[in-house]
Amino acid sequence: MTMKDKFQAFLNDAKINQHTELASSKQEACSEIQSYMGISLQTWANINARLANNEKLELILNESGLNDIAWEAVNSEWLKRMSCNQSADIAMLYSQAFVAASRTYQSNQVLCSEDKSAATKSISNSKNQINPVSFKKWVKIIEHIDIASERGLEKDHVLAQYEMNIADWAIVGEFWVDRMNENVMEYGSEYHDLSEKYRNLFISQESI
Repeated sequence: MTMKDKFQAFLNDAKINQHTELASSKQEACSEIQSYMGISLQTWANINARLANNEKLELILNESGLNDIAWEAVNSEWLKRMSCNQSADIAMLYSQAFVAASRTYQSNQVLCSEDKSAATKSISNSKNQINPVSFKKWVKIIEHIDIASERGLEKDHVLAQYEMNIADWAIVGEFWVDRMNENVMEYGSEYHDLSEKYRNLFISQESI
């Protein structure tokens, strides 16, 4: 697979996962984007974005009308739907909502500051503030997932090794795909080199 093909596969996400023979009933259930327990996909993403920005869970749940047990159920359900969704629609919508909510939160926090110059600087660097993992690690995980998939392993198996879940992975992808789209010349060559390096690494390992 060429670098271009692999990058396109990541954008579509479903192409990375070769396990496409799920039962139709399971696929239909996992593809639903309807609210669960009154919590929509966007609200779920917003809550996670606020948590990622160090807001207290208790405060957020009170505002959302949830308790700890309800939140666990909601979070688990949306993660399950995202994991099963072969078309990656849920992951894409989640990542977009999460990033948008994070940027809005950070901008609001900055605008509350009395230092206007600091505010301007922080807003211009807002994308860097939500950098989930390094570029090098992102490419490494892509190759890890790719080789694992060829050996019949699920994506969740790989992500767990990096203390990530499918929702985290969606955010990582949103971040670095944006960067590559903004500067293909800067990242293209490095992506190719890292991709080859890590692909060979994981191919040589008996257990991944």
